[in-house]
Amino acid sequence: HVRAVADAGGGGAFEAVDEAGASEATTPSVRLRAGVALYLYCSSAPCGNATIRKWAKTKREVFRPELGDAPPLEPHAPFRVTAPGQVALLGKRRPDDAGEQDAKAPPGCAVPDGDALRPHSCSDKVARWAAVGLEGALLSGLVEGGCRLSGVVVGRKYCFEHARRALCCRVASCLETHPALMGTGVLLDVGAYTGGAGADFVDGRCYAWASGDASPEELDGAAGRRTDGAPSVLCRARMLRDATGEAYNAGEYAAAKRRAASAAYADADRRLRSA
Repeated sequence: HVRAVADAGGGGAFEAVDEAGASEATTPSVRLRAGVALYLYCSSAPCGNATIRKWAKTKREVFRPELGDAPPLEPHAPFRVTAPGQVALLGKRRPDDAGEQDAKAPPGCAVPDGDALRPHSCSDKVARWAAVGLEGALLSGLVEGGCRLSGVVVGRKYCFEHARRALCCRVASCLETHPALMGTGVLLDVGAYTGGAGADFVDGRCYAWASGDASPEELDGAAGRRTDGAPSVLCRARMLRDATGEAYNAGEYAAAKRRAASAAYADADRRLRSA
């Protein structure tokens, strides 16, 4: 969407920003159209904090017909930290990790061990997006006002109290507004369960597609690229290059993010890191 708007001046969820209306020294290229909201759908509770069934009672969720087509708007109750684990970060286990699953971490996750290349858990990623926006540092200078996460919809294993702790309330001091949290019985991945064994994530392939695409893009989940080795259309570095012509080597990633980050994004990132 960002590339299409930068090239053609409009389309999809974004619209071009006139230079006269830009609010920053580095003129952003696009902004979300009025009335557009961004929601994340997860087929199951995100790995990490959201799957820990501690510190709150798990209640049966109730369908609320009064919501209609709108998300729930009531504020989240104040969140009290009673144990370090409620707010602690978690990493993902990798195929090359030695030893058995750490008993202190939920399945598929690992306690941070100083490995800078260890991926964050999905719960931690969503909490970060809620705090700083979905656009990331590389695109923050191109998207005026950022891309706020308006809500999260979870299919299986949804519990509001655990979801709010994991996805937003533990970083409440960094939020302008909390994302709406909802569960759904409509599943995107019907058939992912084999018998009673649970979901199978052995196959590392994943797919990305959007309205207007001729076909899905097949990705290697471990490498973050297409299975043919080319960069994905979801790659922020590729979006930045296509929109501005700026490119960088893999070793310059951190420096490139610092150069590209808008003042608002950098401030949000600092507040999150100090929280």
